[in-house]
Amino acid sequence: MSLLEVTVQKQLPDFALDVAFVVPGGVAAVVGPSGAGKTLTLRAVAGLLRPDAGRIACGGRVLYDADAEIDVPARARRVGYVFQQYALFPHLTVGENVAYALGGPGSGPRRDRAARVAALLALVGLPNAERRRPRELSGGQQQRVALARALAPDPALLLLDEPLAAVDAPLRVRLGEELLALHARTGVPMLFVTHDPAEARRVADVVIRLEHGRVACVE
Repeated sequence: MSLLEVTVQKQLPDFALDVAFVVPGGVAAVVGPSGAGKTLTLRAVAGLLRPDAGRIACGGRVLYDADAEIDVPARARRVGYVFQQYALFPHLTVGENVAYALGGPGSGPRRDRAARVAALLALVGLPNAERRRPRELSGGQQQRVALARALAPDPALLLLDEPLAAVDAPLRVRLGEELLALHARTGVPMLFVTHDPAEARRVADVVIRLEHGRVACVE
């Protein structure tokens, strides 16, 4: 059984997305120039964009099927999403940002939630950072908080939109290695977007190249 099966058609006013690919597992990259449809594809998998037609399944669980009229809400898809600019809440501490993904106060005992937050921050290399603010962190540290928050609800799939774009070249290489290490520790499959083919080949097991809203090749 393939981990992720995606067939999506979406017509926008000035762009047509028509992609189909299968990811067997591990780490996969969607690569292509700006405007190729990379982020739109991620948004469709996450449930943030409703396709006009197609089918999306993760681990055999159907998330979207136009013919069967299935459209699982984003919050119920068990898909973590790391946005390009990380989308951390500036008025919340690091711990509160991560805890936000665990639900409201009624979602579990405070002690259990605090322990889960501490474990996630340790997992991404930011132990004892709960009381810090996002503005106090470097770009690489903010990315780690975003990863911890995306991992908090125990997702079946992790989506990352240009996760290394906000940092300089030497740090991109190191953070790419850390993503692979994180995948090895958690076992959570990852699908990430990049415009850099070399980065895609360096980090991913499977590379899906998009051009003008279509799959040009799968490597």
